[in-house]
Amino acid sequence: MLATLVSEPSVSSLTPAIDRSNLRVIEHLANWLDALGFDTELMPLPDAPHKANLVATLGSGEGGLVLAGHTDTVPFDETKWQTDPFTMTEKDNRLYGLGACDMKGFFPVALEAATTFIDKKLTAPLTIVATSDEESSMAGARYLVEGGKPKASYGIIGEPTGLMPVYAHKGIAFISIKLQGASGHSSNPDLGCNALDSMHKVMSDLIAFRQELANDHINPAFEVQVPTMNLGCMHAGDSPNRICSHAELQIDMRLLPGMDTNDTIKRLQERLQKAIAQCGTALTVTTQYPPVPPFESDLQGDLVQTLATHSGVAPGTVAFGTEGHFLQSLGMETVVWGPGSIDQAHQPNEYLARDQIGAAQAFEHVNLSNMVHDLALLHVLGVRLILVHGGRPQIELALPESFYHGHRRVTDELAMSTITAVNGQLRTRLEALFSTGLPNSPLHKVDIPVIAGNFITAQPMGILDGVDHLFTGSVRRVETRRIRNSLDGGALIIQSPVGYSPSGQVFNLPAEEVATEIAIALQADKLIFFDEVAHLRDEQGKRISTVTPGSLDQALATTDDANATRLRYLQQAVRRGVTKSHLVPFTDDGALLAELFTAEGIGTQVVEQQHKGVRAATREDVAGIVEVIRPLEESGALVRRERDRLEQEIDNFLVAELDGIVVGCCAVYPYGAQAELACVGVHENYQAGNGIGIPMADERPYSSIVVDGVEQAPSRAMLYPVGFTEEDFKKPQIGIASTWSMVTPCNMHINALADEAVKGADAAGAKAVLFNTITVSDGISMGTPGMRYSLASREVIADSIETVVGAQGFDGFVAIGGCDKNMPACGIAIARMNRPAVFVYGGTIMPGAERRDVVSVFEAVGQHAAGNLSDIKLKEIESTAIPGPGSCGGMYTANTMASAMEALGLSLPNSSAQNAISDAKKQDSYNAGAAVRNLIKLGLKPSDMLSREAFENAITVTIALEGSTNAVLHLLAIAHAAGIPLELDDFTRVGARVPVLADMRPAGVYSMSELIAIGGIQPLMKTLLNEGLLHGDCMTVTGKTLAENLAGVADYPSDQKIIRPMNNPIKKDSHLVILRGNLAPEGAVAKITGHEGLNFTGKARCFHGEEAGMAAIMDGTVQAGDVVIIRYEGPKGGPGMREMLSPTSAINGRGLSDDVALLTDGRFSGGSRGFVIGHVTPEAFEGGPIALVEDGDQITVDAEAKTVILHVDDATLEKRKSQWQRPAPYTTRGTLAKYAKLVTSASEGAVTDKYLD
Repeated sequence: MLATLVSEPSVSSLTPAIDRSNLRVIEHLANWLDALGFDTELMPLPDAPHKANLVATLGSGEGGLVLAGHTDTVPFDETKWQTDPFTMTEKDNRLYGLGACDMKGFFPVALEAATTFIDKKLTAPLTIVATSDEESSMAGARYLVEGGKPKASYGIIGEPTGLMPVYAHKGIAFISIKLQGASGHSSNPDLGCNALDSMHKVMSDLIAFRQELANDHINPAFEVQVPTMNLGCMHAGDSPNRICSHAELQIDMRLLPGMDTNDTIKRLQERLQKAIAQCGTALTVTTQYPPVPPFESDLQGDLVQTLATHSGVAPGTVAFGTEGHFLQSLGMETVVWGPGSIDQAHQPNEYLARDQIGAAQAFEHVNLSNMVHDLALLHVLGVRLILVHGGRPQIELALPESFYHGHRRVTDELAMSTITAVNGQLRTRLEALFSTGLPNSPLHKVDIPVIAGNFITAQPMGILDGVDHLFTGSVRRVETRRIRNSLDGGALIIQSPVGYSPSGQVFNLPAEEVATEIAIALQADKLIFFDEVAHLRDEQGKRISTVTPGSLDQALATTDDANATRLRYLQQAVRRGVTKSHLVPFTDDGALLAELFTAEGIGTQVVEQQHKGVRAATREDVAGIVEVIRPLEESGALVRRERDRLEQEIDNFLVAELDGIVVGCCAVYPYGAQAELACVGVHENYQAGNGIGIPMADERPYSSIVVDGVEQAPSRAMLYPVGFTEEDFKKPQIGIASTWSMVTPCNMHINALADEAVKGADAAGAKAVLFNTITVSDGISMGTPGMRYSLASREVIADSIETVVGAQGFDGFVAIGGCDKNMPACGIAIARMNRPAVFVYGGTIMPGAERRDVVSVFEAVGQHAAGNLSDIKLKEIESTAIPGPGSCGGMYTANTMASAMEALGLSLPNSSAQNAISDAKKQDSYNAGAAVRNLIKLGLKPSDMLSREAFENAITVTIALEGSTNAVLHLLAIAHAAGIPLELDDFTRVGARVPVLADMRPAGVYSMSELIAIGGIQPLMKTLLNEGLLHGDCMTVTGKTLAENLAGVADYPSDQKIIRPMNNPIKKDSHLVILRGNLAPEGAVAKITGHEGLNFTGKARCFHGEEAGMAAIMDGTVQAGDVVIIRYEGPKGGPGMREMLSPTSAINGRGLSDDVALLTDGRFSGGSRGFVIGHVTPEAFEGGPIALVEDGDQITVDAEAKTVILHVDDATLEKRKSQWQRPAPYTTRGTLAKYAKLVTSASEGAVTDKYLD
């Protein structure tokens, strides 16, 4: 068949000498389709009698599927072919021939698949369409539209997409721009009018117009995200000594979906006319043939998703044009799809790979079954089910509108094969139910008893419509560890869905097996099945309610096979540690539930079960059935049935019931191994209309409260002046939290990034609202009283973001941070609010002169104090260290926390490793806005990302990068906000197996910009994942797992030296060492890389506050062998836990970094290095042992033993404690006083909302 089609030349061209007829191809196709029983119609094109379309139909009725291909090829150069273009040649499992990969390879696949249906009675037609001139004018497709045929529900256009379902492509317009001037001799320009001079103005304006189009129109779904304009070729003049009288430029414009092609061409013409208005030349703008409009189908549509599922290739977009727009205008859901690669089509030696043919044919069999037969028995009996949390719907399962009615033929064999497929996928679907939108508190479903307690309930009741569409885009395998955290010993409740074959056989899908496996994996205490399991009795004849191994053995011996299967699963669960397993029959589930849970000491509230499932109809259901199908009959979708006919045929009906109302029905008329399915409908009050698996039924759960309804008119009135339109009130609202400020270079560029995030959110279909919060500069306030506000600002920023997002009712938000406290503050706010959110890091600064940064200046101060640096050199360093915007450029706190946030899954891949001033950072910000909109669609919230395993990932990445000690403090705080238990000892546990690999400042050599240049942190994370050091199944804001995000990441260049290999680490375990001992009974944090040694013993030299310690270092009081104690700098005592960068830098600058240790209840900057121990707890202000140290006391720090010991006996310490008096607080008014009153210990993250009850 393919050989025959290849042998027929059918080139399409606007050049008559090249253009060929397609009639021979049409005749071959018509003959083959006639033989298969298709009704064929040849449609000659009125303006081209040597061209024709073909429409061939099998079956009759409305709806159905169209398979459309074109019959023409592009012009070719025979001299570049190694084989005859018109003879199909096979070599290396490739079929060579002109058109083999493009149009001619599609039709044999379509015809082969059609043979499946030649002897079957179809209730919806299958139509095969062959068109002409697709490669040039699209005349064939335009003629179809003019004739209004064919009509169908679905359309697949055959093109070489490599089996990728293409749901959108750009429009194409080939445009000729002609300029006519006047000729004359070149010796005198006034003798003529030069068209080339005018063309120069035209080309300049075209380039400007191209840039405007790119600025105004962006679609991230495309590889090239903007419309393009190619200035392709130009012809002008005829002699160098003649004034050029004529010039022609031909361009190719490719416009994005949503752009009006004709309007764009009109705008272009008007611009060019204005550009040359003073030149005296005449302008003509024409298209070589009518433009091909852009095309876009619904990405979540049934056809797109079904093709993606069965072909195993994700949907995508392309830049070439097709007949998609034209079929879509005939009312079809349209997808471009087919075997072959576009890289091979239209090329010399074009070929089609044989493995593509097999995959396509196998798919066509399945797909045609889905589209024509519709597998309605598994599609139409479902009803609307809603998972509710906090009074608002979270996940909705509902039928798409296309399945609300129908009259279809289904065979037992087809039903059985589909049920088998459902069985195979049920585990994934149940797991998706758990892993999508799982909160940390009870999740209850409206159609089962509501139970007060910590339970997860999952009841995928009814027939799962289009199981391949369920939870589209967010199906993830069960994350048992995260669910385990939420279960906390609770119960897992599952009801098995039910399927019916045409002969009425009932199929219970194996939810029991899945539930058992999940319960065992979760170590659940109880496993409860809701099912029609009754009359299960023990040897005394009593009903079985609580199953034990003994009673199971007896029940298995006395129960029929169907129920015995369920019992075996329960037995397996009991013997694997699920201590109590219950069967709850429908007949008395309420009373039994109350009995069982009350017996377990669980406060239980039981309401009557609302959803009784799918059942056989009775005469009492006739009125309900009439109400369901009435709108369908009125619309003509169903043939009208009289009430008496319904009563006569009631035994053929199945109904679904909710709240005592018939909400779904269908009639099954068996005929041997086949059956007619009719009167299929869902009550109009229960139709979602948006398809199945909407993870967030209400995409505006918060903004709707603020702007919906008559009573909210004042709110809307306030929003019109800030840029809202009437349409915006219908969109999800996304807040954009900007930390822009001119108080620090870290944040001076943030507003530009915020503007990009606004654009991204708006382009994705949301309404973005920009707001600001504060920032302070650690680098500027370091070593001054102002540094007391630094850590407090973390809480202020988090509180302010929470305040605005909560007050304004945003449905999600983007948080953008630059300076040190921004990142954790944004993370805390994201965790607290638990609304779809993405964090964007503002990016790192470029190095200063001689690779300097801010730490270079701090250390220069110490060198100056030691007499090793002149005033002039210090001035030169200070003025050249900070070249522009961005956060400090080593692995200091900002870059550490940005990396940790990415590892947590809260930012997009590589967001942590981008220069502040770069196109990549702008794009990251734009993508973040769009990503939040996607998270809203998927129903994914921060609680889906912030698992205990995610925090272990963040700790791991921090250690591998030799990150700041501040990460300990901040990750504890974010975990607290997320409700995830995290302690100092977790850093020790994780750190024991994670090596330090990054040779980065402050302890190492390289800057963040140099790490960015070799690929950022993604290759490092991939290495850690491959080594088993990261949890790859953690969810991220991409809607994919961490492992999926890292799958395509390239390795670092082989010659780079920034990141060490695993077999040659800087340190084999963590540099963040948690120390304990009599000086720090609640813990202290040391940053020890090994450069400074692993232990230190010296005499204490004590100082009350940073200023006193700094003065002693600068004036030489501090000597080699000292252990500097700077105390009363803790969260309460400081207050604010100031960073000791100035003292550590001064020690380093004076050359004492190997000979002096520093201990403090304050913190250290990410830029600190040396033998430094901070976060000593309890702090001095609380009477901790650090307050009792006296000058001359001997102190030993042992990093290997992880101890910090004050060599003073207990009795002496008790005496000192009895004489100690708490100093007066730094202040009793204002922000710092409130902070000191509320803040917890550093070992708890120094948070302010932990002990409020």
